Order: sequence, then structure tokens, then C-alpha cells
Amino acid sequence: MLVPTNGAPPAQGYDRTPADVLAARLNTVAHPLHATALTIHAVTGADISRLALIRGIDISETATAVKVHDSTAHRRCRLYALPTWARCLVRAAGIHGQLKDRAPDSPLFPLITAQDGEQLRLTATGIRYSLKPTPWKATLAAPSPTAGTQPQPP
Repeated sequence: MLVPTNGAPPAQGYDRTPADVLAARLNTVAHPLHATALTIHAVTGADISRLALIRGIDISETATAVKVHDSTAHRRCRLYALPTWARCLVRAAGIHGQLKDRAPDSPLFPLITAQDGEQLRLTATGIRYSLKPTPWKATLAAPSPTAGTQPQPP
């Protein structure tokens, strides 16, 4: 599980952990459902098919936990604690669902997980995050050497 060092990503600096970097990148995603799906993937490693099963009622009211369903048996569903940095992003999906008048027991991510998650993969690529096809694995892509937006440590 990825956990930032102080609960929130620092603005800049060389002591940032991979979780700090990921949290900062996820906070740049404009759509709350995309940000939430990528956040849940990063925390739980849930693949596209499992993300597609998550409903509004699977996220606690305080956004401190999320239930990830197994596609074959409820006995294998797992409850994951959400780190502090992830909670505002996950809470945004719940608010989005309320604004759209979506039933709490309907899937949260039906459009972005369709077609093997094509829309979600595009968003992930935009923040240099890799949605691995293997379930329960999350990786962070290294910044492009041509990006040149941040100085490298000596």
C-alpha cells in the first residue's frame, strides 16, 4: 500500500516518496470518478473488472474504507482502509454520485471501466501512472527525461 510520509504530498522537494508523487499526480485529475478509480487502484491493486463492481455503498461515509468485490464469490470480498491522502479524492466520487442522483447501490465507474477501462487507462497515462493488467499490482511510471520541469538532486 502506498502511504505519503505526512498525510499530504509536499509541494516540492527531494524527499518525496512514491506515494507522495502519486498523491500529487492524482490530485491533478479533473474528473472525480477517474481520480477515485485510480486512487482505489493504487491503494488496493484492484484490476478493471473489480473496479467495475465498486458501488457507492462500498465506500464508507467518511471515505476511510472501500470494499472491493471478488467477481466470483462474496466470501473473497475485501475491505481496505483508505489512507488520509486518498480520502478527499474518494469523497469526491460520492458527492459526484449525489449530484448526478445516482442510486448508492449502482456501480460508480460504469463508463470509465467499459471497454477494458480504455477511458481510465487514458487518464492514467496522462498522469504517468500504469494500470497493470495483472490484478493487485500498482506501479508509478518515472517522469519523462525530456519533461525537464523539476531539477534533479545533486
